[in-house]
Amino acid sequence: MNGTGIVRKVDELGRVVIPKELRRKMHIRVGDEMEIFVNDKGEVLLKKHSSLGDLEYFAQTYAESLAEVSEKIICITDRDKVIAVSGAPPKDYQYRVLGTNLETLMEERKTFVINEKDKVAMMRGKEKEMSFEAKFTAFVLAPILVEANPLGMIIIATRKNGEKFGQTEKQLAEAGALYLAKELQA
Repeated sequence: MNGTGIVRKVDELGRVVIPKELRRKMHIRVGDEMEIFVNDKGEVLLKKHSSLGDLEYFAQTYAESLAEVSEKIICITDRDKVIAVSGAPPKDYQYRVLGTNLETLMEERKTFVINEKDKVAMMRGKEKEMSFEAKFTAFVLAPILVEANPLGMIIIATRKNGEKFGQTEKQLAEAGALYLAKELQA
């Protein structure tokens, strides 16, 4: 565990403020849910809660089924990172952090069909962003919405040159996003 050198006092209501620098670095937004853990040493640990993360095994199985039927690359994300991938090497995408452009598109709460002329940064590594156009020629982004709040998204993508996505891929992504949203509400 890395120390930050930041010290905060607990107020009369038992609250501790997470400094802005850490919230930015950890992608913690207003309204995000935090899990609280206590380890064997009595240390209190905070972890950003991911509703979709709780369904990670289910999301992976669903991504594999969708990839098999569509013969496309499937990524399922929570609000911050890819939690399931099929149709491509997992090491390239699994647990990668979403790029800010992709986060912005998710917040718009609608499905996007993006073909090769468009540019969107999907994920960022520790030092640089990796853009879709470096790997994919077309993709669809469908947000997973629960009570109108985006909790993640389904991404359907291809690397085949000249392949364009349209209504079929859009409907497939939207159906998957709706199904996962219903699973989260169950």
